[in-house]
Amino acid sequence: DNIALPLKFWKQDPHSLENKQRIEKLLKLVGLEEKSQAYPRQLSGGQKQRVAIARALVLNPEILLCDEATSALDPQITRDILNLLLKINKEMNITIVVVTHQMEVIKQICNKVAFLKDGRVLSVGKPEELFVAPNQEIQKFVGDDIEILPQTGKNIKLFFTNNNSKSHTITQLARTLDINFDICQGKLENFRGSMMGSLIINIDEKDLQAVGNYLDQEKITWEEIV
Repeated sequence: DNIALPLKFWKQDPHSLENKQRIEKLLKLVGLEEKSQAYPRQLSGGQKQRVAIARALVLNPEILLCDEATSALDPQITRDILNLLLKINKEMNITIVVVTHQMEVIKQICNKVAFLKDGRVLSVGKPEELFVAPNQEIQKFVGDDIEILPQTGKNIKLFFTNNNSKSHTITQLARTLDINFDICQGKLENFRGSMMGSLIINIDEKDLQAVGNYLDQEKITWEEIV
């Protein structure tokens, strides 16, 4: 009955064969077939969220808007809801717009992101591009400031994307150039099943040109941090 509510608002018969089959299909999609006759008080928070998603889908929308859909859920239930949204996006070919303050949600399911602050768009692009290699404004916005780095030598930041995240860049760099360096800071994160991130190393100033040439040759994006 809860899932059928939008049908009633639009003057459709929720008990018609077509609508009953649609509701049963949605119950199966969100994994609540066995709860079809349960009252709201008998459902957990995650199950109630699944009902809300099914209710939003019952009129066959082209776009599903999820406004802080996981903000009140524990980590495991959050992962389950995100996996459900990915399933809906893939199987039903529905565009999903996610409004959230949780950066992990963006990284796990979104293939495009817009950062908004004070009614202004800071940046738009792929999450892996904006999180792995953010500009200073985005760094400050997401609270991802660089920690204190060595004051001697040169600090180099390497960016690992889909194309090179599984390569042996660091070990090959040391062996090929026969140099030593310190690893100062690193971060790898899961972006829709792909591990990507960045690494900051400190090298001797005399090795900067050789290291830069090597990284360019290997098509590794990098920058010197001043």
